[in-house]
Amino acid sequence: VNRHPLHSLVANNCNYSVWQSSNPDIGNELSEAPPGSVAIFETPVKWTGSIWFRTGCSLLSSDENYKCETGDCGTGKLCGGGQPTYPVTLVNFSIDQSSVTYEISLIHGFNIPISVMAEGACPTVDCTHDLIKDCPAELLFKNSQGSSVGCRNPCDAMKDPLYCCNSTDQGCQPNKFSDGFKQFCPNATIYPWDVNPPKSECMWANNYTITMCPTT
Repeated sequence: VNRHPLHSLVANNCNYSVWQSSNPDIGNELSEAPPGSVAIFETPVKWTGSIWFRTGCSLLSSDENYKCETGDCGTGKLCGGGQPTYPVTLVNFSIDQSSVTYEISLIHGFNIPISVMAEGACPTVDCTHDLIKDCPAELLFKNSQGSSVGCRNPCDAMKDPLYCCNSTDQGCQPNKFSDGFKQFCPNATIYPWDVNPPKSECMWANNYTITMCPTT
């Protein structure tokens, strides 16, 4: 397959703005995406990394000084390749000359429902349910006003080895929290070594649609 740059259409169906981010930096990330907006960005021919969408961002003192309630990556309006703070819903891509693999990952929690749809017969992956509404109390992530804005991974929230997968083998097992997340988002990767479903692979599609708050 002669791989061309991957084009992604980003549609924000949420009733609030989001801010796109990526690691490693794809070089053309979007800034604010208001409700109802549609935009297109391009990834390199060969790229492996994560895309996420920050929420609740506000200007602190200048255009370069942003603070976000979820997915924050520093103080800039654009992340520039910085890592997100958790919880955050991740869209992971691995792009090479022969194929593209992609997944929705809740390994570091949840902040926004997302779907990824490839053109043609390639599979769609998604987490369309708002997990914040069904998040266990001990995992809820709240903003400074006390409103729930995310659902944390149990390892990130409690630092309990029972919920943390620190081994390099496949000994990591599901738990009561991951089972609950999987019930609502069966197409997402919930914990390390979660292979049900496996990462989706597409051999030829160059066009993808990433939708925030997709309709069910």
